[in-house]
Amino acid sequence: PGPCGDGDASFGAKLVVQIHYGAAQRSPDTTTLLLTTSTRPPTALLRTLPLAILDLDIPAGARGVTQTRAFPYHAREPLEIVGVMAHMHLLGRGFRAAVLPAPSSADASEACLLDIASWDFHWQEAYMFPESEPVMLPAGGALELTCTYDNGPEDQPLDASGVRQPPRHVTWGEGTRDEMCLFYH
Repeated sequence: PGPCGDGDASFGAKLVVQIHYGAAQRSPDTTTLLLTTSTRPPTALLRTLPLAILDLDIPAGARGVTQTRAFPYHAREPLEIVGVMAHMHLLGRGFRAAVLPAPSSADASEACLLDIASWDFHWQEAYMFPESEPVMLPAGGALELTCTYDNGPEDQPLDASGVRQPPRHVTWGEGTRDEMCLFYH
């Protein structure tokens, strides 16, 4: 058998899964991963690409802290975006992603990809666009991310004993009390 079970390991593929568990998780892990395979070769290459604002700076006690960044797309050909997903942690309040036109374009309007006005950490989904309505990132354009955070006393999580934690300065990090502004397209 190959490194991933009884299947053909000739491709040398590895699958890595990251799972976030809550501090109050008491039951045993029953996570299951189901994969569908096919002997037919794919007709198109699909990639999931992340963008992130890594230099987050959310002062203790601050509310309405907004971080915005445009990520230029330097390729020569447009990119079709088939789906999107946002990720923030507990202080996140809003997430917006938009396609910006190339500076030389006659069309100066942006196209909204995702606008979550009321972020909820417990409700994170991938959103797929209809095949009949492709969303294109033009050559020379950009993707713009805007993430908004509230870090006041009332926005803090409760610890395991039910006590609200005090606000603290927050930056990018993997922990739930850290923050992220992460976008997949």
